[in-house]
Amino acid sequence: MIGVDHRHAELALAVYVNVIPGTIITILVAALVKIDKADPSLLKGADYIGMVLMAVSLGTAEYVLKKARAGTGSTMQRSEMAPSLPVLRWFCSSFAA
Repeated sequence: MIGVDHRHAELALAVYVNVIPGTIITILVAALVKIDKADPSLLKGADYIGMVLMAVSLGTAEYVLKKARAGTGSTMQRSEMAPSLPVLRWFCSSFAA
């Protein structure tokens, strides 16, 4: 069928694949898993720099992959920012680990 809008089918599939199982798992975990009380003293030893570097690394990867999927790779390759993105991602991911 030419001209059929498949966005509704993709949304329905996303609901069946993600939302429904996620809701079931959330309810089951809340009902069956014993959750301890929070210990605020553990926040002192958290690796905040690593978390920020990992967020930058994943954000950079997502940006590059979205541009590649959108077909704007040739425009992105000519931009001034393009050569620095893989270096930024490597730097952040290697120091965050």
